[in-house]
Amino acid sequence: EAPLYLPESSLSINLTVKLTDNDDDESEAGAAVVVIDGNTTFISFDDDGPKVEISANTAVTVTHDETAGVDADADDTADGAVAALFAGVGAQGDDMEGYAQSSAALVTIDLADFGTDGAADSEDTVYSLELGEAVDDVLDSGLTTTDGHPIHLFLEGGIIVGRVSGGDDDGEAAFAIAIDPANGKVSLAQWISVTNPTSPDSYDEPASLLNEAVKVVVTVILEG
Repeated sequence: EAPLYLPESSLSINLTVKLTDNDDDESEAGAAVVVIDGNTTFISFDDDGPKVEISANTAVTVTHDETAGVDADADDTADGAVAALFAGVGAQGDDMEGYAQSSAALVTIDLADFGTDGAADSEDTVYSLELGEAVDDVLDSGLTTTDGHPIHLFLEGGIIVGRVSGGDDDGEAAFAIAIDPANGKVSLAQWISVTNPTSPDSYDEPASLLNEAVKVVVTVILEG
């Protein structure tokens, strides 16, 4: 909502002041007051900028099951187009290979207010990923490989890549996360197995990234 100013020296006001005392003596003076000069303006027009509000779509997740094949209880997929999203990720691990994709965007646009300027000729919504805050230049994913080595996160060409730190797989990609910039669907690739919690009642305990390790950014262009 940055103000829009009138051009420099485009407006001045001529003022005339007349004073009369109790004896009817008068004094009059006039002056031109520059309302806008090269440094200051007293008249401006504030923009009614667009407003956007988003929230997490808690009904949507993306889960990959390490079991070979496509698991119906997860979001696994054998779609070659999903695999192609990660073709550019270097040094992929060779422990396994599997992919998953969310059914919808992980965030919901709750409000898109164009303001008095109105909508642009074509509304454009772009989804992207960004990393959380690193500690000592290291962003921990909160996950480890099954042999106990930590996995750190990196942003590589718009894709979040989790790479192993230490051990025989040092520097290799354990997993990667991509987002469709048009519809917000999130895809996941996994090449190295991770440590999962243990429980006597289930063999499908999920292992999750740390909160705020990865963020979804939504850019909505509302004004032309």
